[in-house]
Amino acid sequence: MIFDAIEELYDALETIETRRTAQTLFSAMCDFSFLCFFCLWNNVLKEVNHAQKYLHILGISFEDSVIKLRSLNVFLKDKRYELIEDALQFAKDTCEEMDIPAVKKNLRRKKIILERRLQTSR
Repeated sequence: MIFDAIEELYDALETIETRRTAQTLFSAMCDFSFLCFFCLWNNVLKEVNHAQKYLHILGISFEDSVIKLRSLNVFLKDKRYELIEDALQFAKDTCEEMDIPAVKKNLRRKKIILERRLQTSR
């Protein structure tokens, strides 16, 4: 998995900058939301990549191109809930496996900024 590859960059043989960057990246990835979107986009982009490769075939007809794009559209519409459920399950399983809290962080920064703007506009 990608986490294993990043952990290898912690190795003492790597430069200090590489280890620092790996640590920063690893800590950013240890988040339920990140894991969810990682899985979701991985699955979506696999299908998009498959369609893109098909469209690059020399001599493909316009009709076949339209059919492929429509099938991609149908896939995205029909599988969207399944893709989301798979992503949520992946994130949940990965969080449990790696002892990552699967709690959404409540950010109040946006609310505080809006409150300040309201106060200054009065």
